[in-house]
Amino acid sequence: SVLSIIYNGVGKRFIRFGKGEFGLNDKSYSVSAKIAEDTSDILFRERVAQLEKFLLRHWHFPFSISGDEEEILLYRWWKSQRFYFDKLGEEQKAEIERINNQYAGLYIEKRAYEWNNKYAILINFISDNQRTPSRDSTGMEKMLYDWHKKVKKDLKANKLDTEQERKAAMIEELLKE
Repeated sequence: SVLSIIYNGVGKRFIRFGKGEFGLNDKSYSVSAKIAEDTSDILFRERVAQLEKFLLRHWHFPFSISGDEEEILLYRWWKSQRFYFDKLGEEQKAEIERINNQYAGLYIEKRAYEWNNKYAILINFISDNQRTPSRDSTGMEKMLYDWHKKVKKDLKANKLDTEQERKAAMIEELLKE
């Protein structure tokens, strides 16, 4: 695409000023363009702060599919920072590496994240009610019943990963008590 050609040419033929602003390397630009270049670092730091706030609130990196538009925008920004890592300044590279190292344990697929959430909800339901969700229920309890039934079926069919198998066994153990 044209944008990838421009990004690949940054430092050679093109210069990047700010959020999506480019110019030719061999042409001089006004002071406002230089200000845009300075603000791009401010925008980067603001985005890093937003990402860290998101990570601490949600305990996972942003997902590409979400009902929250801000999460999707953070996902796209984070993906672009990693994709164009070589084009970043040294301070920005250091920040990206710091986030990768500091929050490495928060990389999780959306499907696994949702599985873990439903597991936690089911465990709380069983602890609070001293029983499994009812087949004839409605709403949240019906969702938990259907999910628990699927987990048991997936366990028998060996479709769960090791962690999920361990948690499924914990559910059954809790029900025996």
